[in-house]
Amino acid sequence: MMNPVLCPKCEAQTIVIAQKPFCTQCGWNLAAARSAVQNELVGMWVCIAAVGLLALFFTVRNGGEWGMAVSAAFMTCIVLGYYFLSLLPAQKALHAAEKRFDSKIDKEESGEQFRAGPGHLKGVSPDRIFHISKPRSVRIRWHKVADRLVNRAFAGGAALVIFSVFFLATTRGDFIRASTAFLAIGFIFLFFLIYRLSQLFKGFHILQNGEVAVGRVLSQERSGEWKQSSKISYEFEDLMGRVTSGTATDITESLYEGMPMVVFYKTEAVEERVVLCETFFGIVIEGANTILDS
Repeated sequence: MMNPVLCPKCEAQTIVIAQKPFCTQCGWNLAAARSAVQNELVGMWVCIAAVGLLALFFTVRNGGEWGMAVSAAFMTCIVLGYYFLSLLPAQKALHAAEKRFDSKIDKEESGEQFRAGPGHLKGVSPDRIFHISKPRSVRIRWHKVADRLVNRAFAGGAALVIFSVFFLATTRGDFIRASTAFLAIGFIFLFFLIYRLSQLFKGFHILQNGEVAVGRVLSQERSGEWKQSSKISYEFEDLMGRVTSGTATDITESLYEGMPMVVFYKTEAVEERVVLCETFFGIVIEGANTILDS
């Protein structure tokens, strides 16, 4: 379930479809929402076709016994069909908004429009960020750590259990071999998890003493295992007037096209930078009793 998203242009409550918010009041993000819906529909038809082919394969392999394969395919299609029906109300709102604004907004046009629009950083004025004295007060946002750790632990644990059951079945109950494989996979997963967490803790000193810029999200998409991660592309202008672009994983899952985002970087090496939304840290806003974390 996505957190509520306010439109970055008019601050109205948005509607979410295929994990992409759009605004019916001002037309923000209509093109991205339409593209997300089209991708979802294509993915659904691909899944239905794949399930149908698998059902046909197992039926032929089992000498024409249709029962189990057809039942599995039927249940899968019911689930996908239910998901498709759940998209209809938002699709209707999206179509009405497109008709109202008479546009399926071009990405380049929307990008220029967003750059000219207002920036909202969760109640913090962008100007205030530039006046935070160095070294800045940086704090760990433990809820970010917990959310990220729980999601990865659940995904890795599920994969580990499935692998173990499969291995036990194929080794005919050889407990020692299965236990060894289970522990080996567990250690690999733990090492990968620690590595990923260390990457997300990067840039502490840059957050404290680096230069700061308020950039703009150009695009957002879901990526990674089971589409759990939100990946953004962005651009910002440094003190020298150079426009730099890049990509980052938004662990807050709160940034979408046209929204402002905060970047900290080294003046002498702008490639050494940290996008605030990709770290477990937050910046304490002095006198505002607020922690900026995206």
